[in-house]
Amino acid sequence: MRLKTAWHILRYLGPGFVWQRFRIAVENKLGRPKRVYAARPWESISLAEICTPGTPTDAAEYDEFKRNQDIPFIANANREQRGEKARSGEGHGAGSMQRTPAAEPAEGGRATEPAEGGRATPSLAERLRLIAENRHVYCFRTPSPRAVDWSENGLTGQRARSSVPWYAVRDFDPSQGDIRTLWDPARANWAIDLLRGVAHGLIERHQAAALYWRWVDSWMAACPPWMGVHWKCGQESSVRMIGLALGFFGGLCRIGRAHPPAAAMLDEPSGRDAVVGTAHPTMVGTAHPTIPGAAHHAIAIARIAWATGYRVAHHIDYAVSQKNNHAISEACGLILVSHLFPEFREAAPWKALGRRVLTQELRRQIYADGSYVQHSMNYQRVMMHGATLALRLAELQNDPLPRDLYERLGRCAQFMHELMDARAGRMPNFGNNDGACVLPLTDCDYADFRPVIQSTHFLATRRRLLPAGPWDEETAWLFADELDAPPSSPAATRSPAAPSSPAALGRFGVSGGVGPAGGGRATEPAGGGRATEPAEGGRATRGRATGGGYFVIRRGESWVMLRCHSYRDRPAHLDMLHVDLWWRGLNILQDAGTYQYFIPDHPALERYFKSIRAHNTIEIDAAEPLQAATRFLWLPWPKARVISAPPSEIADRRSTPAAPGEPADFAGEHYAYARPPWHVVHRRTLRAAENGWSIVDELRGRRRSRQSATLRWRMADVPVELDAATGRVSANTPVGRFSITVESGGAERLSRQIVRGQVGDELSFAAPYYAELQPTPTLVVATDWMETLVLTSHVRFD
Repeated sequence: MRLKTAWHILRYLGPGFVWQRFRIAVENKLGRPKRVYAARPWESISLAEICTPGTPTDAAEYDEFKRNQDIPFIANANREQRGEKARSGEGHGAGSMQRTPAAEPAEGGRATEPAEGGRATPSLAERLRLIAENRHVYCFRTPSPRAVDWSENGLTGQRARSSVPWYAVRDFDPSQGDIRTLWDPARANWAIDLLRGVAHGLIERHQAAALYWRWVDSWMAACPPWMGVHWKCGQESSVRMIGLALGFFGGLCRIGRAHPPAAAMLDEPSGRDAVVGTAHPTMVGTAHPTIPGAAHHAIAIARIAWATGYRVAHHIDYAVSQKNNHAISEACGLILVSHLFPEFREAAPWKALGRRVLTQELRRQIYADGSYVQHSMNYQRVMMHGATLALRLAELQNDPLPRDLYERLGRCAQFMHELMDARAGRMPNFGNNDGACVLPLTDCDYADFRPVIQSTHFLATRRRLLPAGPWDEETAWLFADELDAPPSSPAATRSPAAPSSPAALGRFGVSGGVGPAGGGRATEPAGGGRATEPAEGGRATRGRATGGGYFVIRRGESWVMLRCHSYRDRPAHLDMLHVDLWWRGLNILQDAGTYQYFIPDHPALERYFKSIRAHNTIEIDAAEPLQAATRFLWLPWPKARVISAPPSEIADRRSTPAAPGEPADFAGEHYAYARPPWHVVHRRTLRAAENGWSIVDELRGRRRSRQSATLRWRMADVPVELDAATGRVSANTPVGRFSITVESGGAERLSRQIVRGQVGDELSFAAPYYAELQPTPTLVVATDWMETLVLTSHVRFD
């Protein structure tokens, strides 16, 4: 088994990956991390050491040096006027934030509604109150029950060791619990909230600055350079630096170009003396003896920035070997540090390294149709935020990155737009979703993707893709006075209450999707032969998807996303031929999402969310089709084939409705179970009906013995009833009633049950947000069969 796994790793990840990991392992064995990341206190990082000759080394002189440095930065041009317009309701362009619930969170409004069944997300005003109480909001959703302790998991009470170097911290340690939630307070989203609070008039600048320094002082006291859990990951270090830089340079101080002279952050008193509202509990590690006054604040940020750049630059090869958004975030971190601190001795090589890695990885990680290598909507958002910020900083330096990167990111925005539900900006909760948002610059709900779609499209085209709305605030912070263009196409301005109809298909991975190439179509195989699919340039190839394999069909008030993909990169979840169904803005058939990456007390629950059981597809013989080599690596990588898809023209890089009477059918099959011991091919056909959808699942096996098959339809968290006599499931939702019936094409007897939570070994949970567990109803249909099985599911809207 080990030899087979090794062969699969070499085959799928490639010799380059194997060599990189081998080299890193040898370096670790020879003690390189211990030499490179030798422990040192903050005060040992002197300006004379990290800055070029001629840079002032006295605290007061360096403070003045940074004030007078001519460094353009996002979010600083006309920020006073922008905040005033947000409060008065003036303007919809010119970098303004229009009067919306996002601009007035204190009055209880929400920019967007949370995912169904979820509790309300704390507003900006609520988050500011929690910051004043030294409390954190985990994953933008859950307030910590007590003041932040940087070594404590605020959701579980478990603790990490703070006295060990980052390279000795274990990723999966039962004593510390899920490292992802441990990291969350140090991502510095609180710094961005303070910045936005000032712009929206919810907090005075001197109060926000005081709170900022209270949190920064506390973190520095608890987390010396390269020690403990918060230095474990280069991506986490980069995301933290982005948040701190936005707070320090973006509007709470007068450092850099175009800053008004009023209320400079550096002039404010120490954060540990500030009080907003009533008395607050003590934050662990608040006192910082090496930063006694305001004159040392510039040095403090310089030390954090240098330690971050050093941490990333000396280990970014590991991030590159992962082929995921870690490398994008770390490259952005290097570009950010070199941009804001050009006086650093390493600024030029860090900038060159960041630009090289960013360019290489964006070209390597973004598929031709705009979908993403990690098979995850949220991980794609993380990538887009890091890339957009990095490209924007390069523009401000008058040294823009290559044009093809803009085109790739523009396709990403178009791809996400196609898979977005127009009513609330939500997308299928597909693939890994760890609750990350690098640039939380609006009061839109975490599950709303309109902010990143708008800002990324604006980066690529300098035009809006979506109509004006509260999601524009992110674009306003990034692009200041440039946000004055109308949406880029009539298709982008359709009413959120009226999705395209009667049917439309976004054929990502087949026709090139929203990319500049494409136009070909999958063809129906003749005489049982294999279907062919167009390559990126439009030429037909045999049985190979050319993009991400996402298919979208819209009809009336509903739409479907289906995935049919031959994996060229690591699968995240076992979701072959998964179907997501949306009706009137409600995700009625849905993906389970991601609960937590590490649940030591409940390993079965940890496995569940990645498994085939957590998706709307068929399981054979109660077994996973792939082997979990690690928590984030499935082997072997499955293949799939598109058999047929309805004709569709791509206009303005958007799918257009089918002609009246044109069938909206899709057929494809996957081969994850085609290997021993199952030898089963699963084919799924999707048809749009008059008042709903029909999904036909056909299993074809080669074994002459009976096998089991289990079909699951995971529903929204709504009341459901199963009629035992007819097998009909009825669901009552806030937007209407729908029903599901499943029929067999043969003599097989079907067992049907509704599972909510846990019934025996059967689980049915959803995680609409990271670290939130929600029992939801699943229709479980099971049967035994031999050689051929056909199951037809009818979803009808009443």
